[in-house]
Amino acid sequence: MRLEKLARIWTVFFGEVQGTVAGLKPGLVNMIFDSLNQTLAQRPPNPGSLDDVLLELKQYPSGFLFGNPPSRVKEVSTI
Repeated sequence: MRLEKLARIWTVFFGEVQGTVAGLKPGLVNMIFDSLNQTLAQRPPNPGSLDDVLLELKQYPSGFLFGNPPSRVKEVSTI
């Protein structure tokens, strides 16, 4: 009896997972995974706490995702 109930629960669960994955597929096709992997590799291995990570994300979102900002231009030339 318990195995039948468990089987029904798992069937519903996997159906929901398949629906979620089907909904994500169109967005994942356009994602550049190399860039994502490089971004994740640049993150420190031990961020301290989730609060520290969220604070950094709020203060400098693009830096959190893409690293340090580009270097400043030393001199602007006019033509």
